[in-house]
Amino acid sequence: MLIADINPEGIDLLQDSFGRRFYYLRLSITDVCNFRCQYCLPDGYQGQAQQFLSLNEIETLVNAFAQMGTSKIRVTGGEPTLRRDIVDVVASCAQTEGISKVAMTTHAGKLASLAKPLARAGLNQVNISLDSLEPAQFALLSGQDKLNAVLDGVESAIVEGINAKVNAVLLRPWAEAQLRDFTAWLKDMPVTVRFIELMETGQHKAFFKSHHVSAEPHLAALKAQGWQALPRGKDAGPAIELVHPDYVGRIGFIMPYSSDFCDSCNRLRITALGKLHLCLFSEQGLDLRESLQTGNVQAVKEFVASSLADKVFPQRDYRELDTDVRDRYSQHRVRITFDRASYEDVNEFAHLIRQESPYMFLSEVKIEPKYPPKNRPYDPTTYDATFEVSSVEFIKQ
Repeated sequence: MLIADINPEGIDLLQDSFGRRFYYLRLSITDVCNFRCQYCLPDGYQGQAQQFLSLNEIETLVNAFAQMGTSKIRVTGGEPTLRRDIVDVVASCAQTEGISKVAMTTHAGKLASLAKPLARAGLNQVNISLDSLEPAQFALLSGQDKLNAVLDGVESAIVEGINAKVNAVLLRPWAEAQLRDFTAWLKDMPVTVRFIELMETGQHKAFFKSHHVSAEPHLAALKAQGWQALPRGKDAGPAIELVHPDYVGRIGFIMPYSSDFCDSCNRLRITALGKLHLCLFSEQGLDLRESLQTGNVQAVKEFVASSLADKVFPQRDYRELDTDVRDRYSQHRVRITFDRASYEDVNEFAHLIRQESPYMFLSEVKIEPKYPPKNRPYDPTTYDATFEVSSVEFIKQ
């Protein structure tokens, strides 16, 4: 279960025991946010004053990861633009040898005034959280009446040459309107809009149950309309991105509950308090703060490599267990089909299976929309769907 692999240029490459290499680091620099998004912080930020990573600690961290083969840094929060030194943070990352791309995730409320200095500092890409183009709905979902400010931020990023992407969380009952409005917007807008499936968290289980929407039917529908998937780069995130010859912009989907979401994982996560998370789903972090505070780059490298060497497979899917471990389990597969089912039925079935994780999971999903005939345009769209459901049981020794 060796982690540090050496490439021809002599750089240690981060690799876990499943052969996945990590070129991409998500770095949180604050937990504070001044928006109140319904699925994230509906009551606003309630945390106590914290000593978040300093600029010196960030420099140590980024240097260590760059020396281990990381080429992309994503600065996140909270809301990273609330830090007064955000431009310095981006500049520090961009000036680190080995880092070729610096991205940032933001709600863009302050981006219009920051786009120029951030671009000069070396920001290559910005991901903007924007769940609706309709002002009242935007205010409802974000807790802030700042849609125009956010759209100004998108425009400013484009003007400054920053690659702009929009992240929109798919939410019931607005998903159809979200897809319709954003797709029309992309006709002449040179951005990528990625629709993200809502993720379940311990604090928001009720919200997840009432608002979660599967992206699978929407992805299938767009492909049927001529949208074509692009290949993923080695430092790309988990999104499936699609293009269409009649549209300037692109559409993407991020589906954290898809059966292959973990297979191509290439990113690690550091919290604003200096904890390393080996999995985007994990809640437990490994504390790097002591090494960061001393500025010891080598100690950080050794800690990260050791942590990855001890990494065990997250308890979501047993397909990648070592043979000797897998032999203690029995896996069963069953194929279930839907013919001309409603969207609600298909989505509800997928949701029920996901609730049984890790003992049951969707190992294959195929969904094909069936549009109404031209002489009956107001009939609902139905779906033919095939699910391969895998289940795992422990074999008593």
